[in-house]
Amino acid sequence: MENRCRFCAVSENQQSFGVADTKLASDGRYFAIPSIGSLVEGWTLIVPNEHCVSLRAHYGSSNFGAFVSDIAGKVRDAYGSVIAFEHGANHEGSATGCGTDHAHLHIVPFDGIDVEDLDSSGIVFHMMNVADIAQVVGSSEYLAFFPDIAANPTHVRVAILDASVSQFFRRLIGYKLGLSAEEMDYHKSPRLDVASATAMALMPVFETAAENE
Repeated sequence: MENRCRFCAVSENQQSFGVADTKLASDGRYFAIPSIGSLVEGWTLIVPNEHCVSLRAHYGSSNFGAFVSDIAGKVRDAYGSVIAFEHGANHEGSATGCGTDHAHLHIVPFDGIDVEDLDSSGIVFHMMNVADIAQVVGSSEYLAFFPDIAANPTHVRVAILDASVSQFFRRLIGYKLGLSAEEMDYHKSPRLDVASATAMALMPVFETAAENE
């Protein structure tokens, strides 16, 4: 089917990008896969099976919280400190969704973003409990940033957007890494080799964990 949502296809174990579309883990409601266009190895996405444009309704779910904590902990153990973020759209086709109309949370082994970076961006972020996101943002678009998702999964900084903002955190990480605009653009630089390396590194971790359950 043309123009089918990639993440919906992956949820049904259909692959368009080979190893990069491999489910690293799944609990029946959510799954984790390597990220296309990863700027660093270990970049992992947590995706709901349900097709939705943002995760606002999921943050208060204990199932979602448990899955996120498990994935973030394993990525941290394999790669070191991790952050997490979401570009929260409110409709399909929004620039905030970065060209993907299916909600996803980014788990990234990177410690180069701090509060000062957010404050200097010109966008106002507020610290809150993750369970309050839906009520606070309402129907607005938003940016959500978890400074240390593995250690403090309930602490998040959220910015409510007056207008769509494209690839905010991706551009911030790319800037910190000294990358060009083309290198940051996952359409132009899909970096499938990095996504494949992530899959190869993390699959044994998740397989071992599953065997020990």
